[in-house]
Amino acid sequence: MRRIVRAALVAILALAVLAAAPAPASRTVRGTLHAVDSKARSVELVTGVGISLRLVRLQITTATKITRGGEGVTLAELKRDDLVRSECHWTGKGLVADRIDKVATP
Repeated sequence: MRRIVRAALVAILALAVLAAAPAPASRTVRGTLHAVDSKARSVELVTGVGISLRLVRLQITTATKITRGGEGVTLAELKRDDLVRSECHWTGKGLVADRIDKVATP
């Protein structure tokens, strides 16, 4: 009986430690631009997850760097169906883009 109780306590403590672990500082999202909203300063990307598709919304700040071929571009220059790669971080209210790179299409 004591072994079962100990095993249960160890499992509960392990889950608590895993749940309390901080989320990764940043992540990379790759996908196709679905929408660009210059007024709300956000973009939506369609990205693949396994065999599914997911719509990801990224907030754009004044610190977000947007590039195409290494050169800086404005948010208004991004268009629907552009392929992009974005470095972003989670703020608790959503993903915020640190960098967006327009990927050259073959």
